[in-house]
Amino acid sequence: MVRRVVSGDRNAEDELYARYFRGVLRFLRSELGRLGVYAPELAEDLAQDTFVTVLGQLRNPKRRLADSTKLNGYIIGIARNLARAWRRKRNRQQTEPDLQRIARVRARHGDPVRQAERGELATLVRNVLKELPVERDREILRRLYLVEEDKSQICEDLAIEEVHFNRVVYRARKRLRELIESARVVQRDDSAPGGYS
Repeated sequence: MVRRVVSGDRNAEDELYARYFRGVLRFLRSELGRLGVYAPELAEDLAQDTFVTVLGQLRNPKRRLADSTKLNGYIIGIARNLARAWRRKRNRQQTEPDLQRIARVRARHGDPVRQAERGELATLVRNVLKELPVERDREILRRLYLVEEDKSQICEDLAIEEVHFNRVVYRARKRLRELIESARVVQRDDSAPGGYS
């Protein structure tokens, strides 16, 4: 069948589609479900894209499948890559509003990171970061926000897959926020008569 697809046989393309489409669709629904996305139409779109990509690659001498007995894994690998690409695109879209807010703050007040490094705020932030119990949280937040290192470099140094980076940063920021909030509660309690609010 692979040889026939490579030679441009349309019947072989139909055979390929009929034999593998349902399995690819099930796989993509499961893959998206792991991401908390339950969108049958998205899974179908990605499944269609999978077969467009498979047919294109089977006909490309540089990308062609060498061992036709591994066709199933080859197709699933392409489907997985398309799902990951969709997830990366979605993550970029979700972080865009944050980036726009940061740009507005910088336009009004200058670069807050540079100001923080020059002033007392940097010292306070570093002190609070030291209180975080998880060393990886401290390292990520320091390098990302204070040093402004490239995300891919941080991922490489800390052995984090780039697809998980936003989730790791989100959790680190959440723990930092909780630490700051608990410090505020203690401070309020200490300022009340007898130490009670």
